[in-house]
Amino acid sequence: MREHAWHVCWLIWLSFLFGISAGKATGALSVNVSLEKTTAHVGEQVGMSIEITSDKGNPPVPQVPPVEGLSFHLLGGGGIQQSFQIVNGRMSAEYRRTVNFVVVAQREGTFTIGGVRVEDGGENATGNAVSLTVVAAGAPLPNPMANQPPGGPTQAVSSGTLQLMAQPSKTRAYVGEAVVIRYFLVGPQQKIGEVNGIGDFGNLTTGLFKRCVVEELPIKEYAIQSQTMGGRPMGVVLLKHFVAFPLSAGTLNMDPATIAITVGGIRSRFFPLGPSQTVNVTSQPFNLEVIPFPEEGRPDIFDGAVGEFNLTATVNKRELREGDAFTLRVELSGKGNIKNCPPPTLPDLSQFEQYDNTKEENISVVEDGVAGRIAYEYVLVPKSASSTEIGPIRFSFLNPKDTQYHTLATEPIHLQVSARGEGESDRILLGAGAGAKREIILTGEDFRHIAVGVPGAEDVRLDLYRQPLFVLVVLLPFGMLGGAMMWAWHRRRLETDPDYARNRKAPRMARRMLSEARKAVSSGDGDKTYAALTKVLVDYVGNRWNLPATGMTARDLGRQMQQKGVPDECVQDLMITLEDFEACRFGGAMNSNLRSDLQRTEDLLGKLMAIKGETA
Repeated sequence: MREHAWHVCWLIWLSFLFGISAGKATGALSVNVSLEKTTAHVGEQVGMSIEITSDKGNPPVPQVPPVEGLSFHLLGGGGIQQSFQIVNGRMSAEYRRTVNFVVVAQREGTFTIGGVRVEDGGENATGNAVSLTVVAAGAPLPNPMANQPPGGPTQAVSSGTLQLMAQPSKTRAYVGEAVVIRYFLVGPQQKIGEVNGIGDFGNLTTGLFKRCVVEELPIKEYAIQSQTMGGRPMGVVLLKHFVAFPLSAGTLNMDPATIAITVGGIRSRFFPLGPSQTVNVTSQPFNLEVIPFPEEGRPDIFDGAVGEFNLTATVNKRELREGDAFTLRVELSGKGNIKNCPPPTLPDLSQFEQYDNTKEENISVVEDGVAGRIAYEYVLVPKSASSTEIGPIRFSFLNPKDTQYHTLATEPIHLQVSARGEGESDRILLGAGAGAKREIILTGEDFRHIAVGVPGAEDVRLDLYRQPLFVLVVLLPFGMLGGAMMWAWHRRRLETDPDYARNRKAPRMARRMLSEARKAVSSGDGDKTYAALTKVLVDYVGNRWNLPATGMTARDLGRQMQQKGVPDECVQDLMITLEDFEACRFGGAMNSNLRSDLQRTEDLLGKLMAIKGETA
């Protein structure tokens, strides 16, 4: 009886295996293509879903043929779903993969996407053709239901996939105008709820934006918002929030951004549980048209400030005597490119002695741009009793809201300066650092005798060898000898090793060339400025890493630095900066923002020097 039971079990197991193999033989390779919608505007993104069904265990990613006028961006390969079915004692297996794309139309017209092909184990399958009608941006869309098949709309890509969407606040801006660019993760609420982490932000950093000064607003919490898109509820998560200030006129092509996200699984407190997968999502590219400053009505003192600003001026005292110092405080506040704004224009101060000024900043990135204040303090001393007025302080800016230039001017500041009488003590101001002044009063005597004896002081004797000074004097000759030997070795190597000499002189030469660049910026000579800034970076890199940098292209120089082990972030920043300076110098975009580019060079040079443990 026991043997009979074992025989029955073996027969059932063999039948099960035979059913699986027989069922798998009945499967077929198929491809189904669907669009999120069949009508769209130029530049709008449309989701496309490709579903591959196979009896094999790993359906491949399909091949999408190019279509002129359309661009395709892969969102993710999707996971493998499998199902089994037993019919009449026979088991069939089916494996399914859904691959998602974003389609962006570059021009108007009706486009047919066909020939989507899959090859799997010697089998070939071609998907159904789908059509997309594209109209001009802003034009009314035709009735979308007229092109839908019976039974309602086709399955949209967004119904089962995730998308990375770039949302600029504007696509046309002035040079120096703030453009807010947000990146959202968008998808069905259920799919968004399955996201348990962002594995890598990829190229979604400030370096993505070329020829721009970029600030980033930190995202404290990735909160899921509910929105209705295309008549369906969707989940939206803000991932990145940037504020970009374009530096030169022209069209800026913003490349697609790609990030890696982890989907699926249950995340415990310490580690994920259950299966999960990492998929890459890519945003659509977009263009930003940057327009130059209007010539009409442009004030003489305008120097590139864009936004909305206020200006105030105060003094710490108005009644003083001839030779007394006082502080003039000028405060610029508002919203815009305030961080890179030039200082306000001071009036004629030839009647006052001027000392080093100080600058105090309180600037932060806000939801719709950059806001804050900058305070400038000037220490002044009237030269005579007639130095009684400080004229209006002016500041000019372009307001992008009304596209008009505005010039702010403070009220004149009146002082009461009294002359010094006969026999009054003279006042001398000495610098005490950070703009502070220390007043020394001369009382008429040139010398004060110092008493050298103190009554009642006891005579204290100490052993000489216990004194720190004695030890220092004994060790000093040995230290000097060691220093002399090191100096001689250093000089000999400078004379015999050219690479070592270049390496050692690199920081000093970079600082000297930066000084020349600052003079060029002050003179407003764009050609000389960008030539000097380029030379600063190229010569420092060549000398510090022993590279024949002169004559290299930016990309060749970048490859050489990567081989030297320089971090990719610095390499990319250097290549983009050199290419931008070359465009400004030879592309007719000079004088765009010389001060910003000087600051950009100093920041980049500081990063490069930090790699070698130096300071800029």
